[in-house]
Amino acid sequence: MTAVLIEDDNFTPVTKYVNIDRFFNSLSKAALYFQQGKKTKGKVYVTKALTGVRLAGMRTLLPLVKDVAGDVDNWKALGQLLLHMVFIGTMHFMDKYNFDLERLQMCVIHQILPDGSRVPFCSYQTLHRPAMERMFSIPVEEWRSRRASEQEEELIPMMEETIPTLSGCEA
Repeated sequence: MTAVLIEDDNFTPVTKYVNIDRFFNSLSKAALYFQQGKKTKGKVYVTKALTGVRLAGMRTLLPLVKDVAGDVDNWKALGQLLLHMVFIGTMHFMDKYNFDLERLQMCVIHQILPDGSRVPFCSYQTLHRPAMERMFSIPVEEWRSRRASEQEEELIPMMEETIPTLSGCEA
């Protein structure tokens, strides 16, 4: 997986700013040391991870990442970060002929289902999608009528806000 930064309608690979291997290897070691209670060694490896970030990357990435890194529940900051980044990932396709349980166990990308449950993306297409389609699909006509009424509900308050009123006139 990699990421592309969107800057002024230009796409820049994050690898232009960050040595990804050094960065994540150092952070992995830092996490291990922090888990073992070795805070000083952990801090050393966090600092080492930052040596993988070029100065231009600090200027570009720091404003985007600082609020997310400081508060993992800050969804607004995460949304702002994702407006400036595109994540690109690839994976082996698995179907009923080459399904691999070991690969499934290592899957780190998940599909969130309409009922809120989470399944590994690696198994979604093969195992879960047919059942989900039966459970949650609706006829196109029903979807169109629901969407039309939702759009009307959204439009009415917007229209009320944008219709100019004449001062001194009462309805």
